[in-house]
Order: sequence, then C-alpha cells, then structure tokens
Amino acid sequence: MERNAGGEVVKLSEHLSAIAIAKTPKELEARCRAAHHQFKPNPPNRTWGAISKARVARAAQLIAEHPNGHLIPVLGPRHLLTVCGETYKVGYGQNGAGVRWAWAGAEKWAMGVLKKNRVRAATQRTIWAWALGDYPDRALAAVEHLKVRK
Repeated sequence: MERNAGGEVVKLSEHLSAIAIAKTPKELEARCRAAHHQFKPNPPNRTWGAISKARVARAAQLIAEHPNGHLIPVLGPRHLLTVCGETYKVGYGQNGAGVRWAWAGAEKWAMGVLKKNRVRAATQRTIWAWALGDYPDRALAAVEHLKVRK
C-alpha cells in the first residue's frame, strides 16, 4: 500500500491529481508507477482504467506543449493521423487482415515523414511503438532531447 508522509493510505483521487500536474514525461512515469503499484489490478479493473485515462490525457497535454511534440503521431477523429503537421487517413479495414494492412501503411507513411524531419530510424521505431497506445509519454521521452533541423 502506498502511504503519504503522515502514514495514511493514498487515495486514487490523490494519485489522479498528481498525474494531472506532472511536468515532464519522467515525472508522469513515476507518478503512474506509484499509482499502479498501489492498485495492482489482477485482472484489470476500473481503477486501472482511470489511471490509464489520466496518463493519456496528461501525456497529450505534454505533447501539445513540447517543442518536439509535432514528431509524435496523433490519431484524431475519423482516423486522421497527424505527424509533423502532415495528415494521413488511416483506413478502417473490413476484417483483421484489412486492419493490419491499413496500419502497416500508416506506419510506413509516418516513418517517411519522421525520416524527412531527420529523426533516426531507432528513434522512429520507439516513437511509433509508444505513441498510439496507453503510453504516449514514453514516445515524448524519446524525442525530448532531439535537436530537429528544419
């Protein structure tokens, strides 16, 4: 159990408030780990979902505020994928194979855009691996210290 300085058990709302004010990806990661440590889901439950939603929401804010945030792929409404100000319409696919093909095409396009913006291949893969899931802050951590030449 997570306890504060007074020895009291920390509530979920306190964890969510701490996540909401994280200032860096590293700080966000630490606060989420503390919350996950206290509320270990087995199987996942609503508590886990609340923590994940708070993480994704705060990461989206951090990405929007960061100077290199434009390098992180963002999936908008109607399957519009935006990277570096360029937009790509990701297909919906009609079955499992169609969905895989649609996202394979989206990945290839995003890698091309990142390559045009002089992002190394290893960093491109890291960005793509984390950006669209529940951990976009980890993608931001990968580009945090890049000096992007335009």
